[in-house]
Amino acid sequence: MLTDVHQVADVAAVAEVVDVLQIPAFLCRQTDLIVAAALSGRPVNIKKGQFVSPWDMKHAVAKCRDAGNSQVFVTERGSSFGYNNLVVDIGRWPSCASSRPWCLMRRIRAIALGITWR
Repeated sequence: MLTDVHQVADVAAVAEVVDVLQIPAFLCRQTDLIVAAALSGRPVNIKKGQFVSPWDMKHAVAKCRDAGNSQVFVTERGSSFGYNNLVVDIGRWPSCASSRPWCLMRRIRAIALGITWR
């Protein structure tokens, strides 16, 4: 089972009942949370925030590995492109995976188009 963890104080309790700890996209640069998740010994999935470039995810991966956990995954969720629109640039996956984590893609984000009706 995989679930998000939002606070350092919750990591230990959540790690007791799930197989994988997931860092939400909006918290993907929070060092204390990533390190706490890594120290739990569970695999860590870090969702890439829409505000982070694929090549900058190497820093989040390094935080996990520097804490002694090499079981780290990155989930590509797309990047903001205008209003209500996310774009997944598959050509950037090698950048995301350059630090050798598994690079996952959330497909619904790749095909969803935010449409605003007027």
